[in-house]
Amino acid sequence: MLQLLLLALVLAVNNFFGALSLGTTELDRTTRIRIVVLFAAADCALPLLGILLGNGLAKWLGPTASYLGAVVIMLTAVYIFFDRGQEAPVATQLHRLLLAAVGLSLDNLGAGIGLGAMGFSLVLSLVAFGVVTALMTVLGLLLGQHLYRLMAGRRVKGVSGAVLFVTGTAMLVSRIHTTT
Repeated sequence: MLQLLLLALVLAVNNFFGALSLGTTELDRTTRIRIVVLFAAADCALPLLGILLGNGLAKWLGPTASYLGAVVIMLTAVYIFFDRGQEAPVATQLHRLLLAAVGLSLDNLGAGIGLGAMGFSLVLSLVAFGVVTALMTVLGLLLGQHLYRLMAGRRVKGVSGAVLFVTGTAMLVSRIHTTT
């Protein structure tokens, strides 16, 4: 059980930083709840997919899932950083939130494959991933909100994009480092 919780915590760190990035924008309560639910759901769905699909998918994707997740996060960050449109903030747009949630959770696909191969309980794994990710996301949003207030309430796209880009870069570097 402790191994499972530690794995869930390690994999939820990127969700913390993604939520921190989103928290630096002006968000209403509904959007904050939507972020927590989407991040937790993605962190449950992708390991579930990994567990269900098993080793065949692991052989096909290999380490690509982690690289792809990092690149998706980095591209989302670049978009946030350079978006100058007058439309709703990126964080309130459901399709962009979903893309960020899946990008942050792609590394969990491989974890799910490993958990399934090691015989961990499906239900216990999903509960651990969901709860830990929800908590880390809430913490990230709260810290991001605090940063937003420190910046006199201005929408700080630059900070939001930079934090998300650093998160994606760290995911990519970590993946490269573990494969060399």
